[in-house]
Amino acid sequence: MKFLTLFFGLLISLISFGQTTIKGVVYDRKGPISGATVTELGTDKELLTNEKGEFELTLTTNDRTIFVGAYGHRFRTIKIRDEKFLKIKLRRQKPRDIAKEGLQRSNGSQQCA
Repeated sequence: MKFLTLFFGLLISLISFGQTTIKGVVYDRKGPISGATVTELGTDKELLTNEKGEFELTLTTNDRTIFVGAYGHRFRTIKIRDEKFLKIKLRRQKPRDIAKEGLQRSNGSQQCA
């Protein structure tokens, strides 16, 4: 029984070892962006920012990279180092760039700026 308890304790600690929880806010020059997408690259973990542009995400891969985007804004890929709180500023796209991006997506390709 002691062996089983020790085994599961070790297993749980190894699983949680590589996980880091980050918090942050996504904004542009006008203020917080509600509904921005925050995705951990290499996983299917994706969430939306709240009405204040805030998010909280537990990273599970060693790559520690997130992808942040919102409609009408340029996307960003961010490598997480030791930060626990991120302030992520997105730049607005020009209307012609938004239309071009929509056309590229409908043709099956996608570009990230």
